[in-house]
Parts: sequence; C-alpha cells; structure tokens
Amino acid sequence: MTRKSAPRYAVTVPTPKRMIPGDIKWPGGPSVQQKHFSLPYFVIDYIAKNPTSTEMYNKLIQCCKHFYEKNPILVVKNMEENSISSTNGSENDEDEYYVDMDIQKIKSKIWLTDVLNLVGDDLPNFTFTSVLCSKLYRCSLSELTLCDVNVLFDDFKYLALTAKGVELDNVKMTYYDGKPVLLEKILEAIPNVEDFY
Repeated sequence: MTRKSAPRYAVTVPTPKRMIPGDIKWPGGPSVQQKHFSLPYFVIDYIAKNPTSTEMYNKLIQCCKHFYEKNPILVVKNMEENSISSTNGSENDEDEYYVDMDIQKIKSKIWLTDVLNLVGDDLPNFTFTSVLCSKLYRCSLSELTLCDVNVLFDDFKYLALTAKGVELDNVKMTYYDGKPVLLEKILEAIPNVEDFY
C-alpha cells in the first residue's frame, strides 16, 4: 500500500521591492514605477530633468510621481531666513502656504521664483547663503534683501542675477580670499536691477 503524501500548495511570497538609496518615502506606500508613456522614455527623461517653467513643473509632478522622483525640486516663491513660502502653481494668494524648515536638512533642489529676504540675526556667517546656493536648481528672483549678513561675492552674483530690486543693509561682502568687494563691482554684477538700496 502506498502512502499518499499531503497535497502541496504553491505559495507565492511577495518579494520586497528593491530599495535604492535616496528613494522617496511616499505616504500610503511606495510608488509604482511608471513603465508606459505615450512618448519615448528619453523624451520623458529630458522633460523631467529640464522643466522650462515652474507652472509646467508643478503640473508634471501633480500628474505623475515619476517626474518628482527623477528631478526633486521644491518651487519656492518667497524665502525669509529658514521659512519658505510656496504656491501650488496658481497665482492666487489663497493657495499660498508657509513652511518652517532647516535648509541644511532639505534633500531636494530649490527653485526660487520671487523674493529672498535674509536678516542676519539668526544666520551664521557666510554659511547660510553658501548652503542655499549649493541647493538651488534655478534662481529667478525679482527682489533680494540682505540685512546684517556676511556674503561671498559669487553667491551674491548668483542670487541677484535676475533681481529687479536689491536692498543691502549692513552687508559685508567679500571674495573667497577675504578681500572686500567694492560698490562698483556689486553694481556691475546686477545688470537687471531697477531699484537699489
């Protein structure tokens, strides 16, 4: 007499998704990789890495997480010290919100679009503007205000390149070697300025 063995059932064990360092942790679980686009992948990759405007970028990241994961950018309308103000892509003030955060803990790139206002009471010398500039994706400011801060000239040139209004109050601006920057050099560095205080 042969013994019948117990029936065997195929058990499917879900394999965990491969975790890549730097993956974004989304609420509600990880995102599903987007595999099918109506355009070739190299076109989608180019669009994700080279947004032409903040409005377009906001629409892309709202329609698909893939675009934010490829190029994580925080669009910031106004920044004051460590507090940033952003919008959801529209021009209505009611859609604006404010967030307090430590700039050194932000892993995403920042796209400044309107106003930067830095008052040096709580800011360490040189480091804040240097850290901020290292995290910037683009900077298209219309107004730049610096008060009671120490700034490197190269950082200032990058921040003020598109500014129409610049206000400097008790600012110590130097080159990397520590030499002070003359006012004429500051004015040469801001070709688009209309109001300078």
